[in-house]
Amino acid sequence: MVLDLSPNVIRQTHPMPAVDLSPNAFPRILELYLSILESEELSVKTISGYRQRDGAFLRAMAGSSISLDQITRLDVRLFLAQLKTNGCVATTIDAYFRAMRAFFNKMIVEGILQPPSPMAGMEAPKLPKLIPRTFTRDDIYKMMSLFPQNTFLGIRNRTMLLIFMDTCIRLAEMVDSTA
Repeated sequence: MVLDLSPNVIRQTHPMPAVDLSPNAFPRILELYLSILESEELSVKTISGYRQRDGAFLRAMAGSSISLDQITRLDVRLFLAQLKTNGCVATTIDAYFRAMRAFFNKMIVEGILQPPSPMAGMEAPKLPKLIPRTFTRDDIYKMMSLFPQNTFLGIRNRTMLLIFMDTCIRLAEMVDSTA
């Protein structure tokens, strides 16, 4: 006999208990969401980012007195527009957008909200294409002069800097290399 433990079968036999979706419950809903993320072993830094961004959104929505299942795409757009009005840059607004999308998707997956997500079909904010500043010849000479050429650490660090500049290798790749 094969036991089917797929999420849909488990959810049908053990439905999620009703969750209070009122604005007063938003802090508890956020903590529930963060607990789910912790159980999925997301990093502390990632969870902290979700706490800050989704928490700000839920606090703003709590002020409008609508329940979680009544939040619409317009509410999301107005919140993102307010971030821009408050001086947030495009990358920050994009981080809020991604956090809110993850929040609503997880609420649906966990059976706390019913589809569709208020963010369904929404496109992420456009980010400017930034071209990183390259080092000038003088910048390179200054960096190279920081390492003494008569010590092991100086030669090692100088070599690492040259490898970074010549290959565009990432630090993690260099640390993991054994050659």
